[in-house]
Amino acid sequence: MGLSTLYAMSTGFSIERPSVVVTLPRPIDRTTGRYVVSDVHGGTPGSRKRKRTELAVGIDGEGLNIYDVG
Repeated sequence: MGLSTLYAMSTGFSIERPSVVVTLPRPIDRTTGRYVVSDVHGGTPGSRKRKRTELAVGIDGEGLNIYDVG
């Protein structure tokens, strides 16, 4: 792809600034606490797994929160 092609592709739209929709709870131990984030997959026995619109967030082993991002 040439420079002119990239310029033509990028002038048709603009990307808005990201915004905070929800803030995650803080871990109890703020110095060493960590988050583990993963996709959520679902399905019934015998069928294909499907990626869902939720994210699962584990907070330092304290709990699991599920957020719908779809």
